[in-house]
Amino acid sequence: MYIIKREKKRKNKNESLNKINNSKTYGKWFGSMEWNFMVTIRKNYKTNCNVVRKTAHRLIESLESINTAVYVGEKDSIDYRNYHIHILINGEDNVSLLNNLNHYKQHNKGDMIHIEKIGNNYEAGMYITKHFNINTLTESDIVWDIIQK
Repeated sequence: MYIIKREKKRKNKNESLNKINNSKTYGKWFGSMEWNFMVTIRKNYKTNCNVVRKTAHRLIESLESINTAVYVGEKDSIDYRNYHIHILINGEDNVSLLNNLNHYKQHNKGDMIHIEKIGNNYEAGMYITKHFNINTLTESDIVWDIIQK
């Protein structure tokens, strides 16, 4: 019995080594870029892929001093039929960027919007790509895009 379990564990380990894990690759890539803020948005209603795209693009277009942004919409752990959005933002002027983000937050009071200054770019990149593992995803588990102005 012990030998069978040992062979089974070894087989599972070899299978997991053959799987592609894109979360680390994308995480390192996003982590190599400069980011000022991360915004997390949870809408006050059910969201789907189209709402994620529309919400992210609306926020990014409303920001004036932005160079690059990347958004990731991922399914909630609480309600798997709903999404929340993480947006990494790189801009030139932190003060005006923060003012624009706070203005957006005031006009969307029903939504939970969390704005956080980025301390470590690598950790931020790894965090937003935590669900990028292609082997465990279905087509609609994540929605993402990178936008440059």
